[in-house]
Amino acid sequence: MTSPTAPHGLNVMRLRRQIEAQTPEVTVLDNTNMGDRHTGLIKVPRKDKKTVTAHSDPSEGPDGVRYRKKVPYSFGDTVTAGRWTLDTSSLKSYPEDW
Repeated sequence: MTSPTAPHGLNVMRLRRQIEAQTPEVTVLDNTNMGDRHTGLIKVPRKDKKTVTAHSDPSEGPDGVRYRKKVPYSFGDTVTAGRWTLDTSSLKSYPEDW
């Protein structure tokens, strides 16, 4: 028997699989941000929201890469960010006590 995974981990896994299926060379940055620094970034939702944020239109700034465009999507929307199109209908809400 395996231990259950927290809702955030499941959401990250679901988004990561879609990104990797579309672009196997993509760099997964961490458990909150996924994508490719040069084309776009997906911000995984926090537990208090039912949204995914897509960051795109990167530019170099004094502190590194900055994204000029930021678009929030609700769970269930089809998200387009950079070269990816992601289905968020399988993402799960976080329980109140989590």
